[in-house]
Amino acid sequence: MSPGHVEPFRWNLARREQLGRLLAGAFDGDPWWCDDEFQLCCARILAHTEGHRVFFVGRSLESAFDYLSGALCDTSAADRLNLFLFSMRYRSATPTALAAMRDYMRALHLDPRGVARSAVAFVDVVWSGETFSNLVGLLRDWCDEEETDWHAVRRNIRIVGVTQRTKTSPKTWRWHQHSDAMAMLPADAVKNVSLEPRMWSYLGNHQPKITGSYDPRRWGDDDVAHPDHNEKQVTALQEAWHIFEDGRTPAGRSRLAAMMTKTSGMQHAWFRRLLTEVKQSAG
Repeated sequence: MSPGHVEPFRWNLARREQLGRLLAGAFDGDPWWCDDEFQLCCARILAHTEGHRVFFVGRSLESAFDYLSGALCDTSAADRLNLFLFSMRYRSATPTALAAMRDYMRALHLDPRGVARSAVAFVDVVWSGETFSNLVGLLRDWCDEEETDWHAVRRNIRIVGVTQRTKTSPKTWRWHQHSDAMAMLPADAVKNVSLEPRMWSYLGNHQPKITGSYDPRRWGDDDVAHPDHNEKQVTALQEAWHIFEDGRTPAGRSRLAAMMTKTSGMQHAWFRRLLTEVKQSAG
């Protein structure tokens, strides 16, 4: 880790004692995350990660990260789940900002050499796929600069896009088929999970988030390393904690286990082993 490394702050939901009064008061929100639609989405995401290190990109799917972190905290997959606060809709960043982002990625072992050594699955809500494209492009350029073997990196990248469910037809627009960056990856590297439009829009566009967007204007800014206690973020923290805690309950784990049996992951031994662990942790 370099001396100038800056990592965006996010509360650790597993450490209840650090949250103190931020969780004061009764939570009166709707437990929407218990809906089968969200549960199945989480299970399908898990199935497509192929047992690799998992990085939820940005903030859109932090609820999925929180739920799975709770549900899998007593399993062998606990250490594979990560939140990677990255936002880059347009490929523009100053050299200083780019250097700061690279320091952050090195700390997560997401630099080219780190990815070449250990495969990763990037997960995010997708509309046009611009964030994924820019992330892959960043890694490709980095490989060229450091003379790292791009082929060793590309074969270790998986992309899981959570898309808005629509009626399918031969003319359905598929984001990854229109991305030059996705074309640089192996043909089977991109997987999609569809989500009901209202929930997709809530997670991607309307849900209050715990942290601010970490875009190039903020990369390396010392302020992002400190907590913000504004009302929206405290409200988001309270919801996130309840999501995490619900995942830890026997009922939450049993719901996830039931949804895991409905996914394509059941054809893989690693996924069936994980399912057994989830069931055992549910008691």
